[in-house]
Amino acid sequence: MGDEPPEDEMPDDSQKARMLRGELYKANDPRLLADHERCRLLVEAFNATSAVDGEERRTLLLALFGAAGEGVEVKPPFQCDYGFNISCGDRTFVNYGGVFLDVARISIGV
Repeated sequence: MGDEPPEDEMPDDSQKARMLRGELYKANDPRLLADHERCRLLVEAFNATSAVDGEERRTLLLALFGAAGEGVEVKPPFQCDYGFNISCGDRTFVNYGGVFLDVARISIGV
């Protein structure tokens, strides 16, 4: 997500590191706000795709999720907070109206 260091090189006291550890954190931290805005734009684009545009949906999911296996299918509308905290294994299916509150890791089928 931008110019920040990889998660394992992130300062232990950063708000993002605190969030990922399940500790209290400030959601209005500039880095977290930038991550959330990036996510909102990707989700908006994903939800606007046509039912016949599977390639574009896949591309957007790969940009949004931390990991997406082969054959992952998410039916819009879909919502999440950050995206990078979501990992879906092969052939994961998320039906219409999925809401993932991913301030903590979400792993499905991995």
